[in-house]
Amino acid sequence: MFDPQPTERAREAIRFSRHGKKFFQFCMVGGSGVLIDMVLFGLLADPRFLGLHIAISKFIAASVAMLSNYIVNEFWTFNADGAGHRSSSELLQRMAKYCAICSIGMGIAIACLTFFTWAFGMNIHMANVLAIGVAAFWNYAINAKYNWQLN
Repeated sequence: MFDPQPTERAREAIRFSRHGKKFFQFCMVGGSGVLIDMVLFGLLADPRFLGLHIAISKFIAASVAMLSNYIVNEFWTFNADGAGHRSSSELLQRMAKYCAICSIGMGIAIACLTFFTWAFGMNIHMANVLAIGVAAFWNYAINAKYNWQLN
């Protein structure tokens, strides 16, 4: 007899494909954030422009990218399921939670950037790309689970 209830394996496949789509969207948004981060970081850290310390440059660049990414993720990546209109207070609460989570990711990125340049003498721009990649996994995993409750 046919059982209309999906099997556990089918539920896992649906959950995995949903996470895969969301992670892809999250990475696309993250790509725009990388562009923002890299351009600002380059301008802020370059001695021909402002010449700020790399940790300060990274903090400013990552903060601007973080806010941009939150806006696009909120209204595209995680709103595609038809969650509908949210109140201003809900949006602000979610933004605060997103920024708190991503601030830890920023700390991870700053630590990686500093380590890669100090320990390996890596070019600051290459080190920044690698640091962003490391932080991206943290940011997605924690935000998907605790901020947008994607199970």
